Amino acid sequence: MNYIRVFTFVLILSFLQVLTHTLVVLLFGEVSQVGSLLYFINIYSPNVIVSIAVLSWLAIKQTHKVYTHVSVVCILSALLIISINSVLIGEYIPSPFWYIDLGLSLVCIVISVQIGRCLIKSSGHLQHNKLLNKDKK
Repeated sequence: MNYIRVFTFVLILSFLQVLTHTLVVLLFGEVSQVGSLLYFINIYSPNVIVSIAVLSWLAIKQTHKVYTHVSVVCILSALLIISINSVLIGEYIPSPFWYIDLGLSLVCIVISVQIGRCLIKSSGHLQHNKLLNKDKK
């Protein structure tokens, strides 16, 4: 496990998710109907796009145990954000839509790794491709 890379990507992903969420709230304001389709599109779509971009970047950089690294970064980033929110609010308030968060995290992990692998193959990094093929055996 590349702990320095994991730590770096946890910080990058957490920072960009908080920044994205803050910008979404500033641009669109609070959605009055929590649970409506507009709420989910406004809140989740930008963060999913940011997560896929950052995790795909990690998948490109990482040569072995890609799913493990991407999953650990995703989990630790979520835990970091939950911890910071809990400290700032003064209590832990669980997301009422945790099952959607979990499902989207799994989708982001799978899509990110696949995008990363496709970009590696299409870019012609022969050495990196040899390492990926070696992992498959």
